[in-house]
Amino acid sequence: MTAQLTLTPYGAAAAWLRQCLELSATAKLGNDTSEAECVLAETYLELGELDAALEMAMKAHEISARAGNRIDLANATLVLGKLHLLKRDAKQGGELITVATKKLLSLAGPERLEQVRRSLKRLGQKMPIPA
Repeated sequence: MTAQLTLTPYGAAAAWLRQCLELSATAKLGNDTSEAECVLAETYLELGELDAALEMAMKAHEISARAGNRIDLANATLVLGKLHLLKRDAKQGGELITVATKKLLSLAGPERLEQVRRSLKRLGQKMPIPA
C-alpha cells in the first residue's frame, strides 16, 4: 500500500485496521472472530486493491472456519463472492454469495441482508435471493 491511500477515508481506515491487526498479533490475542479482517477486505475492495482484498478475505475465512464462528464465516464467504464477481467469475461469485446470504438470513436476519443488498448494488450486482 502506498502512503497516498491514507489520504482518502478508505485509505486511512485500511491503515488503522492494519495497525490494529498487527497490535493484536503482537499481543497474541485470540482469533475467535474475523470481523477486522472482513472489514479490511471490504475496505480494500472499495480501494480497488483486489489482491489485498482477496488475501484478507481468505485469512478471514480461515480464522472464522477454525473458530467455528458461523456469522463471520458467512461474511468472509460474502467478501470472497464479491471478489469473484469483480474478477469476472460470475458463476463462482454468485454461488458464494448465495451460500453466504442463506447463512446470514438464518443467523443474522433480514437487516443484514439489506446491508448486503446495498453493498452489492454499489458493485453493480444484483443479490441472489435465498430460498
